[in-house]
Amino acid sequence: MEDLRQVAGVKEVSNASKFLSNPALFSNVFTLPGQRSADAKYANVIVSDEYFLRANGIKLISGRDFREDDSARILVNETFLKNIRLNPAKAPGTKLTDAQSRVWEIAGVMKDFNFGTLHKQVEPFMVWVNHKEDGYWPNLTVHTTSKNYKELLGKIEYVWHKDIPGVPFEYLFLDEQVQKQYESDISMSRIINAFTLVAICISCLGLVGLAAFSAEQRNKKIGIRKVLGANVSGIIQLLSRDFLQLVVIAFFIAIPISWYAMHAWLRGFVFRVPISWWMFAIAGFATILIALLTVSSQAVRAAVMNPVKALKAE
Repeated sequence: MEDLRQVAGVKEVSNASKFLSNPALFSNVFTLPGQRSADAKYANVIVSDEYFLRANGIKLISGRDFREDDSARILVNETFLKNIRLNPAKAPGTKLTDAQSRVWEIAGVMKDFNFGTLHKQVEPFMVWVNHKEDGYWPNLTVHTTSKNYKELLGKIEYVWHKDIPGVPFEYLFLDEQVQKQYESDISMSRIINAFTLVAICISCLGLVGLAAFSAEQRNKKIGIRKVLGANVSGIIQLLSRDFLQLVVIAFFIAIPISWYAMHAWLRGFVFRVPISWWMFAIAGFATILIALLTVSSQAVRAAVMNPVKALKAE
């Protein structure tokens, strides 16, 4: 790993039992001094060296990070401390006993972060310190500042084969692993967007047809109004008013239905954005604008028609 740290663009390297976003984490249960085993609280566990926090950009809210000479020390997150009812400010230095009767000392407290999907609450999490003499784990996390991933991966692969000959070089991007957790949501979003676009197109075609039919039915009325001095904007307003009223009524009918559908979908996420009134206001404005532009195309055509032709046709 020291050779990897010398590669240009590599900010930090950590060796651990698993990487974040990997669902197959270890787990164990822990008790405070004097607690019964029945009161033990579980935590997801990663065994790592002293560089784990720096490689993954995790922040501490109290205590300290691992040191090179640490042993039997752990880093815990806020959620785990809430479960065992321990104050984060007073947690460093506290001893915990695991299911195998091993005693661990809390070195520091990590700020909560979601290493799983946003569909779930932040789970109890801790990191155990692991030293070189205890052996290496199969996962390396490389924190880079480089944007040229192709060149960087080539350098890392060279160092890998030099230091560990015969072991295949395989890599994953953490952001891609996180993205995979939401594949079903992304697919659903694309389907909804496609159907929404089709629905808007069909609605616009229907409005064009209705507007053309309405204008045709009112040819005589439009001709008489133009002869009596009506201007183009007045005629457009006459033809558009009825359609806009229907669109506004349909929009207010759609509000509770869309709110319920959005609320039902968002309930699948523990971490979610609130549904605000301005979202419906923007949707309403866009709906009225699209309807107005669609209807106006036929209204303008009827308004600029020669009134003499309209009256003769009657």
